[in-house]
Amino acid sequence: YNGLYKALDNPQFNDHLTRHLTGHDKGAARALVTNMQTKEIYSAGSDGRILQWKIQNDEWKADSIMGGRTDYQVYALDVSPDGNWLVAGGATTGDLTLNYIELYDLKNPRNGPKKIPGFSGVETLIYSLNENGAYVRDQAGMSIKFTDFNSVREVVKPKEKIHTIAISHDGKRLAGAGASGALYIWDITNNYAEKIAYKNSSDLTAIAFTPDPRRIMIGDETGEVKIITEDSNLAPRILSGHTAHIEEIVFNNTATFFATTSRDKSVRLWNWNKLADQPIVLSDGEEWVWSATFSPDDEQLMTGMHANADKSSETIHVWPTKISTMANSLCTYVNRNMSKDEWDNYVGNLPYERTCEN
Repeated sequence: YNGLYKALDNPQFNDHLTRHLTGHDKGAARALVTNMQTKEIYSAGSDGRILQWKIQNDEWKADSIMGGRTDYQVYALDVSPDGNWLVAGGATTGDLTLNYIELYDLKNPRNGPKKIPGFSGVETLIYSLNENGAYVRDQAGMSIKFTDFNSVREVVKPKEKIHTIAISHDGKRLAGAGASGALYIWDITNNYAEKIAYKNSSDLTAIAFTPDPRRIMIGDETGEVKIITEDSNLAPRILSGHTAHIEEIVFNNTATFFATTSRDKSVRLWNWNKLADQPIVLSDGEEWVWSATFSPDDEQLMTGMHANADKSSETIHVWPTKISTMANSLCTYVNRNMSKDEWDNYVGNLPYERTCEN
C-alpha cells in the first residue's frame, strides 16, 4: 500500500485518488458524513462552513451550503436515512445558553437552515433511524436529548460525562462512552432503560456498532480498540497499534472494513473479515485526525485534520482504500515495465512478471 501510495501521490500526476481537498481555510474539518442516497459527502468545520462535495470528471468539487461564519463553529453532522435532510450541531461563540442545532433541506439547501434552540454545546449528534428526529449529546456530555426539530426533550441524564454516542443498526439502542470507562446501552424502545455492557480501565472516547449486532467496538484514551460481545463471558478482542486517544471508529458503506482515527496522527484501515491481518497504517505525521468518512463507492477514505499552519487549507485528506484501484491508476502514468535486470535488483526472488499488463 505505502509503495503504491507514494508513487501515486507524485505532484506530477496530481491523481484524484490522493488529492487532498481544500475548502475549510480557517480551521479543521471537524465533521464529515456521506449521503449514500445522493452519492455526496458533506463537511463542516470550526470556520462555520458546511460544504457539499460531488464527483465531477473524477474530481471532488465543493458547493457551499453555508459560508464561513465567526459566530458559530460546527462539530457534528448527520444525514437522514432518506438522504433529504442534513442536521448540524456545534457551538455559538456567544452566549452558550442561546446555542442551537441546524436542519438543512438538501433539496433546497440554499434556503438556509431551520434553527432549533435548547442546546448548550453539541459535539455529537445522530439522525434517528426510526423517528423523524435526532439524538444529541449536550451539556459537555452530561445530557442526551432528542429533538423532532420542533421541540427538544432530555431522554437520558447520565451519571457521568459521556464522550460520544452511537445508535444501533436497527435504531433501537443508544450506546454511550463513559468517562469512567463504562460502556452504556440505553434501550430506546423501553423508555431508555440503562445497562452497563462493559467496564474499561480507562476513559472511552469512541464507539461503533459492528455488522454483527451482538458486538460493539470501543476506543479509549490510551489508543486501544476493543471488540465487545454483549451478554457473554467472552474476553474482548483487542486491536492494538494506536498510541493516543481514539477519535472515531467508522465502517465503510458495505461494512467490509473500518477505519480508526487517533490523536497519534494516524489512521488505521482494518479488514473486518480478517481481523488477524495487520491494518494498513495511513499517516502523514502532520496533525490530529478529527473525523472520517468513506466515499460512496468505498474507494476513498476522507479524514478531517486539525489545521496545519503550513497547509491550513488542506484540512480534508484523501486516502485510496483499494490496492487494485491504485495500481490500475498508476499504470496510466507508467510507460514501460521493469527489465529483467531491474526486477532482479529491486524485487528479488519472486518470478518476473509485467507490473502493468498492457
